[in-house]
Amino acid sequence: MVVQFKLKRLISSILKGVGVMLLTAIVAGVIYEEVGRRQDRKRLPQIGQSVDIGDLSMNIYCSGEDSRHAISDEAPDAVINAVREVVTLVREDRSKSSATPTVKK
Repeated sequence: MVVQFKLKRLISSILKGVGVMLLTAIVAGVIYEEVGRRQDRKRLPQIGQSVDIGDLSMNIYCSGEDSRHAISDEAPDAVINAVREVVTLVREDRSKSSATPTVKK
């Protein structure tokens, strides 16, 4: 009986210690991320305007007087393809939203 009580107490103490360590690690990680974001905002100010595109936010920077758009090809092909896909999705979404809305029953 005494052995069972000591075993339960030991397990309880171990679980509490692990819980405290886990909570400490989570709090430290959140603080670390927030400090890094603040430093990045100071060091790298935003150029352009954030545009919400569903689950993501895309930074758009337009300069010049012409209405044509250009994407720099200095980025890797995967990035260029991803941007083209996002632009296509935004155009499709805009065309759907400008159409007459349908009522679901």
